[in-house]
Amino acid sequence: MQIKQQALSQQLKKKLAPLYVLIGQDHYLINEALTTIKSTIKQQHDSDERVFSLQTPEDWATLIEEANSYSLFSDTVLLNLFCDKKSIEAVGKKVMTEYLKTVNTRCFIIIRAPNIPAKQLQWLNTHEQAVVVVSYPLNKEAMKHWIAAELKKNSLLFDHQIPDLIFQYTQGNMLACAQAIEKIALSNEINSQISSKQALDHLSYQCEHSLFELIEACLIGQANNAIQILREAANNKTEATLVLWMMAQEIRILNQLHYLLQQGVGFSSACSQLKIWPQRSGLYQKSVKRLNINVLKHLTHYCHMIDGQIKSNLSSQVWSSLENLALSVCLGTSIGGQCTL
Repeated sequence: MQIKQQALSQQLKKKLAPLYVLIGQDHYLINEALTTIKSTIKQQHDSDERVFSLQTPEDWATLIEEANSYSLFSDTVLLNLFCDKKSIEAVGKKVMTEYLKTVNTRCFIIIRAPNIPAKQLQWLNTHEQAVVVVSYPLNKEAMKHWIAAELKKNSLLFDHQIPDLIFQYTQGNMLACAQAIEKIALSNEINSQISSKQALDHLSYQCEHSLFELIEACLIGQANNAIQILREAANNKTEATLVLWMMAQEIRILNQLHYLLQQGVGFSSACSQLKIWPQRSGLYQKSVKRLNINVLKHLTHYCHMIDGQIKSNLSSQVWSSLENLALSVCLGTSIGGQCTL
């Protein structure tokens, strides 16, 4: 069976399928689908989750072994798998076909395969035990309806123009929309009435440059571009806290990536575990080569220092410190002698 991501909740209410394959180029929706399926499984079953990637014929053999094994500590096994290839190889198709003939009822399999076209999985549409979930990007009106639904889900009352404002200020980027809604929800009590002014306090105008472009520039190492975006953000009165949060989050991911690689985990598998999108893995590969673990630890401390500046009477220095942070990430060097207040 093949369904759109928007129909997933209804499908899960009817029946949990043994196999879900998540495809499509909207990675936010794919991750939402993954979260929804995992949550439903864990509500109904005590499950032991195992995460790995499908890159080689040996990985498909491992899938069969894991799918037919039992957990010592849980009733069921949840296999959370990632495949970044553009097609399902013959061995993969054979493994899934054979498994669907004799499904282990104590196992659930979720395969994220964003690069595989829906046409290549048509053979799965006839299997009652398999569900292919396609995540198509939403059009403008659908995005606004989605924003309104998310605001309601967070028990917020809002003026009719709020979804338009959020869409405009995030340029329809679903991840940016979700983060904006989360910020608004965290800053207001349940059933609060959100005005346009309150919403604008949490939105950064992104028509010139997006903060996501700042992150990309830092990961690539484009220092001049990063500084230009930061200065525009400062001129547009973007919240320094939001900029710091986004940059600190990327530094944490790079730290975790280094740790996994040191443990002998393959780069693709490490990216899968950290939910790094395949299209962005190249950016992290460049960054992890440029930024060693000692520099990243130093930058983590520096982020704490900037947070202290924001909360103290040194707030006038914040944007200069953020520029130093961005330069350090771009160049792969520590910020000498600036990690104390």
